[in-house]
Amino acid sequence: MKNKNGYLGLAVLAVLVSVLAFAIPTEKTASFWIAYLFTLVAIAGQVYVWHLGNRKSKFLGFSTLYVGSAYLIAQLIVFAVFKAVPTLPTWSAVIVCCLILGIAAIIMLSVQSAQTEIERVENKVQTKVSYIRNIQTEVEILADAETDLETKKELQGLAEKMRFSDPMSSEQLRTLENDIEKEIKNLENSADKIQTIHQIERLLAERNAMCKNLK
Repeated sequence: MKNKNGYLGLAVLAVLVSVLAFAIPTEKTASFWIAYLFTLVAIAGQVYVWHLGNRKSKFLGFSTLYVGSAYLIAQLIVFAVFKAVPTLPTWSAVIVCCLILGIAAIIMLSVQSAQTEIERVENKVQTKVSYIRNIQTEVEILADAETDLETKKELQGLAEKMRFSDPMSSEQLRTLENDIEKEIKNLENSADKIQTIHQIERLLAERNAMCKNLK
């Protein structure tokens, strides 16, 4: 519904611009037509901007909607100037309109590129930190289900150590982390759970030491 209303609003704006362009009796010079066509492009371009969504660059501080709106407003102002002063040279209309479009496009592409890179890095970081959270959750579930008080306490202690472990993972830690996961999976059916817990703690301590060395 919001998109439909937005598209309707753009259509109304295009009609209003056209009505004002041709209803007000001024000379229709080449500079007028250039400004008019660029204005219609700016209006239609908002559909693409809205399709991108309100993405914001943490580097530039601009959002795509802000850039799109600023571009449209600037182009409307330029059109009003060339409409009011149709004797302005054609080359000035071409240069001004192209500059506005070019600057808006460059900023828009910069916002998109910066935000895409930020999202890629954030997703990569999220994947790396999910490992320690997942194994901590598994141990907490085992602790909740454990009936032996001593084993439950050991499991809770292990979960606490995991909570304070370095959350970042890396390829260099993959083998060691696989060993930890394997021991956790074997923990439920282990003949000596406390010994297995201590083995996991040793592997976890080794992982944390490696994390420090990799920084």
